[in-house]
Amino acid sequence: MKQRPISIGGLLSLLGLLAAAAVPFLTDNPYYMQKFQMAGILIVAVQGLNIMAGYAGQISLGHAGLFAVGAYTAAKLALDLNWGFLGGFAGAVLMTALVGLLLGVPALRVRHHYLAIVTIGFGIVVEKLANEGGSFTGGFAGLSGIPGVRLFGQELGDVGTYYLILALVAVLTWGLSNLTHSRVGRAFMALREGEVAAESLGISEYRYKLAAFLLGSLGAGMAGAFYAHVFNYVSPESFTFNVSVEMLVMLLLGGMGTVVGPILGVGLIQVLPELIAGLDAYRLIVYGGLLLATVILFPGGLAGLLSRVWRERRELLPSETELKRLEEKAVDLLRRDHGSSDTPALLVQGLTKRFGGVTALEGIDMEVRTGTIHALIGPNGSGKTTCLHTISGIYKPSGGSIALHGVDLTHRKAYERARLGLARTFQRSQVFPRLTVLENVLVGQHSWRRTGLLQGALALPSARREEKQAREFALGLLSLTGLADRAYQEAGSLPHGLQRVLEIARALAARPSLLLLDEPAAGLTETEVEALDRLLQRIKGLGITILLIEHDMRLVMGISDAVTVLDSGSVICSGSPDVVQRDPQVLAAYLGETAAD
Repeated sequence: MKQRPISIGGLLSLLGLLAAAAVPFLTDNPYYMQKFQMAGILIVAVQGLNIMAGYAGQISLGHAGLFAVGAYTAAKLALDLNWGFLGGFAGAVLMTALVGLLLGVPALRVRHHYLAIVTIGFGIVVEKLANEGGSFTGGFAGLSGIPGVRLFGQELGDVGTYYLILALVAVLTWGLSNLTHSRVGRAFMALREGEVAAESLGISEYRYKLAAFLLGSLGAGMAGAFYAHVFNYVSPESFTFNVSVEMLVMLLLGGMGTVVGPILGVGLIQVLPELIAGLDAYRLIVYGGLLLATVILFPGGLAGLLSRVWRERRELLPSETELKRLEEKAVDLLRRDHGSSDTPALLVQGLTKRFGGVTALEGIDMEVRTGTIHALIGPNGSGKTTCLHTISGIYKPSGGSIALHGVDLTHRKAYERARLGLARTFQRSQVFPRLTVLENVLVGQHSWRRTGLLQGALALPSARREEKQAREFALGLLSLTGLADRAYQEAGSLPHGLQRVLEIARALAARPSLLLLDEPAAGLTETEVEALDRLLQRIKGLGITILLIEHDMRLVMGISDAVTVLDSGSVICSGSPDVVQRDPQVLAAYLGETAAD
């Protein structure tokens, strides 16, 4: 396969860095040098916020508090312990990571606007401590006399410091670009798009969100250390709530979840104050207006707008022959040989689920034999989806047990069950809409691929090798499911029927031993249902067990080896399709007399 072509964001980043490198040759004005130094520091801080909010979807309005922790730590190490820049930089990064961890562990138990409120509180607390810290923080007067940036005994001066900041920006931009096209980066984006679907693919929501929070904290810490040594002074007024808002505005204007977004956003906001110098009292009003215009007119920010103007080049699909070869390889990876094992693929015993005083499931017993298609049917409200949610770990059972190939799943989390071989689709399609079709299937491989954060960010040979293998497997699955020609299309733009198929392809990417399908034929045309029938038969032929919820009785009775019928949260019948179709309770509760014909 060909290498991934450079994107508009990558090209803009490269051109921006080259232009920034020329700045010292164009001016020696200390004021402008300081402005460009501050721009670089802000890019580092906002890039950290970008990982939190843009990629992992965790909005923080207390980022200035983390920025302050880095700055004050570097300042105190320099003034009180006479540490040099490198020691202070390392200390600031470690302290900010520790504070980020102490904040993130409890804060990430809440979501969305509640997390924003928690981080606002953190920023206010840090600002208050800085104001009332007495001689330790310098109070309102702050800390002054912080030495400039020195490396190996040499003072770098304005130009040397500027290039050092620029080098840090370049490294972080390169690393983030690598990360976003790796297993870990896609896990962040999957959580942003849909937490429940991401967990069903083996991604630990809490751990990955905490990792994103820590990475964001590191960015703020690095920026804070540079701020202290570049400006030789820190005070509470440099880290107010307004600064957190400005950072978020920079990110939104530039483009959340894009590598180039922080660079564009910081560049705009650093230039804007020069244009509205006489309107400083109305600065937040101007920023608010810009933010409102961005959300309404181009919600993807400047980076999103440029991407629409410049249609990014996409990788060309492999030839039809190559796709067939990749499909065959994918089929070989999916194939399971269960031998003569008598252990059922899924054994559910006495499964009960209560919501307060309402009992949704009562004593469900179900055995799904290995290598079969087992249907779970019943009227609306009978508890079918609740049963699937409980089996897959979205709901905790109130009683009973669940075993997958003899391994107890009862008290395991959803992502742990996925790693043990359980994959699923959802009643309402839950593709990751802003990721491409190919990226959705790449996320599906998360549970068994092994590239870690550092490997991905540094683009180590092992990471590049696994990425190539992952993309080939994903293209093979898309060929298998008939979606190869849609590989580079955003998943959210697919028609409903194809989104259903994409969910199956994504679930297959996890190489499951048990596949749970929740109404995969819902809303499909007759032609699409026939194609689904063929696909499910082929999946069964690979040795993958299927537990199917479906209302299309023609599909269910034609494809299933066994059927379990629920009514009002209890099993009323279980057996072969012929037995079920003739059961009086089933006829009365669900199928109707015509089903027996």
